Amino acid sequence: MVGKTYDTLSVLKHTSRFLAKRWKADGTIQNYDCAKYFKLYEKRVSSIKGLSALLSSLERNNNACIIRGKYVGAETEQEADTEYKKDLVLRRKDTAFVDQPLHTILIEVDKFEPLGSDPVFDPISSAKEFITSQLPNCFHHASYHWQLSNSAGHPSKRAFFKAHLWFWLKTPKTSTELRAWGEAIECDSSVFDPIQVHYTAAPVFDDSVINPVPERSGFVRGATDEVDLVIEAVTNEPRFVVKRGHIDYEEQDDEIAIFLYNKGLVLGRGSRGQLHIACPFNHCHSTGEDGDSSTSYLPIGTGGRGRGHFKCYHDGCAHRTESDFLEAIGFADTMFENFDVATVFRTTHLK
Repeated sequence: MVGKTYDTLSVLKHTSRFLAKRWKADGTIQNYDCAKYFKLYEKRVSSIKGLSALLSSLERNNNACIIRGKYVGAETEQEADTEYKKDLVLRRKDTAFVDQPLHTILIEVDKFEPLGSDPVFDPISSAKEFITSQLPNCFHHASYHWQLSNSAGHPSKRAFFKAHLWFWLKTPKTSTELRAWGEAIECDSSVFDPIQVHYTAAPVFDDSVINPVPERSGFVRGATDEVDLVIEAVTNEPRFVVKRGHIDYEEQDDEIAIFLYNKGLVLGRGSRGQLHIACPFNHCHSTGEDGDSSTSYLPIGTGGRGRGHFKCYHDGCAHRTESDFLEAIGFADTMFENFDVATVFRTTHLK
């Protein structure tokens, strides 16, 4: 899509159903209403600032949402779907909506536990920590629109940063392209689908319920307004060949991966290119011995990342930093001496 400088976003609105969660007086949260037929409004945006303005407006509309797909047109939908209704659209793939390249990208954050900030009272710092520790370098200095999810701040979710982070890509990407990329970097790739609902409304509160979140959304200006995401960098396997039991990188070196191989610490390789290793903190795990895939190292280039990182699924490793792992395996930490590894890296613990 050379020359395409704007997005046409499909905004769906229902006449009565709530596309927002409801905080009830009994302390529970009622889920989004189910909806089938919508009114379609196509909104054109040409920058992250325009996208932020649209999202801020939609936040006040409890009956609206966004999807990535492009509407095929009433005539085509009518021919393809027997349930077609005049002046309404069905949220269905192919018969009503097809994939399209967009600059707009939503990164959905669910169970991320910030190390140095309060996810409710300091959401911008939590967002920054997530971006710099979980997303590729091209996102780190970009402008973005943030919005806490509808359940953020609830006592049952208090420890987690739960949010939607919206960016503007320099080059538009299809949902198909982004899904492969999202799976490679292990983020929520379900949002990369032409008809997946992107919820934009703020939650609804019963009269007796106090909203615990001081600020639910905003815009963060970065050094650049565009994310130069290169999908071609995503691979399912790390870019190396094995020679004589060791590892030789063809395109880029990863000294940690080479160290792990040479020390015989690699137990196997995963489908996304991760190197499964024995956790050096196994003696601290409450569940006993490691499985072959409970602890991994993701080499440079895996999922398009500019740096490698460790991942352990055990409770006892949730707080450990990258430098903790490097020290435990005996790696000489010279390649990280120019920056704070505890800030740049974060060992991710998945519940």
